[in-house]
Amino acid sequence: MTSFKRECPKCECEITYTNKYNMLNAEKKQSKCKSCGLKEVMTEEVKKRMSERFKGENNPMYGKFGKLNPFFGKKHSDESKKKIVEGRDYSVYKTDEFRQKISKLVKGKSNPMYGKNVYDVWVKKYGKDIAEIKMSNFKKLQSKLKSGENNSMYGKPPPKNSGNGICGWYKGWFFRSLLELSYMISVIERFNLTWENGESEKYKIPYEIDGVKRNYFPDFVIGGKYVIECKPKKLWKIKINNIKFKFAKDFCNKNNLIFKITDISKIKKPYLLELISNGDVVLTNKWKYKI
Repeated sequence: MTSFKRECPKCECEITYTNKYNMLNAEKKQSKCKSCGLKEVMTEEVKKRMSERFKGENNPMYGKFGKLNPFFGKKHSDESKKKIVEGRDYSVYKTDEFRQKISKLVKGKSNPMYGKNVYDVWVKKYGKDIAEIKMSNFKKLQSKLKSGENNSMYGKPPPKNSGNGICGWYKGWFFRSLLELSYMISVIERFNLTWENGESEKYKIPYEIDGVKRNYFPDFVIGGKYVIECKPKKLWKIKINNIKFKFAKDFCNKNNLIFKITDISKIKKPYLLELISNGDVVLTNKWKYKI
């Protein structure tokens, strides 16, 4: 049987007609598909009116659902669920054409979350108290899902602009904090030491905290012998650093290295500004505007 087709003027999905005259008539009226047409008719006011009309005892299915539905209270077995999943055809969803169509439908102001965030939606729906609890649980879940091996950066050195420490280059040497820069100037340069950056695959130190696997990278390796961590003394005894340092010492013992923690005096801001002005220090774009 011959079918006649045209695109919905709103969502561009394909609409099929049994004869040419119905299709031409629909084209003339610029008719939309059933889904788009229903969305226009079903305004919030109509939904509310229908809800009130069929609520509670006014609903023809009130008190009957369990008796009429033979599947009520039953569940699929794991084997049945597996067969259902395996029998689905997802190929249509993986085409570029489908992705582009969906992207167009939910882009910009067409996205139901445009100009909103999930917290505001929860506040409106549940009130502020419940929204605070839901947001707290959401953050904990996100943290758990992206911790350790689940983190896309797991096992990789941190990128150059990561963290909150001031970062840039001192005479071509990259530093990630003011403490690292101070160590470069006061120790490495002053005593003309040979060194390597500790944030490399070679010196990656795996460790575990609260059952989550992580990786720790020291700051410097001096003369191929001393593994150096620059850290303020007040932070030496906190839990996460104690664990890091324990694994670092074990790593060094196994690799014939010596682990040292140092809290060197930071250079003062006027001296830093002088280094910047004469070109010895070049900050990353993130910090150029903050200093």
